[in-house]
Amino acid sequence: MTDKIIRPSVATLPEYALCEVDDVDSTYTYIGKENKDGYWLIQRITNSTNSIVYAAGVGSLSSVWSTRSTQTYSQFNQVFGDDS
Repeated sequence: MTDKIIRPSVATLPEYALCEVDDVDSTYTYIGKENKDGYWLIQRITNSTNSIVYAAGVGSLSSVWSTRSTQTYSQFNQVFGDDS
């Protein structure tokens, strides 16, 4: 069994507010969101392919936004999938 990513559930995704966007890099666009319960998520979009990967955690988005390029990103189902 691998370490579980600290994350919200899929059911709570609509509760996230858009907080940050970084599209100055020609390779990636980063979108940062957080909810009222202290969960954050960052979407990293590869501009050439439009593929999206995710990083998620607990705490303030502002505390991790500056390190968005070094976060660990995974496919949606790996970040928000079933824990069983």
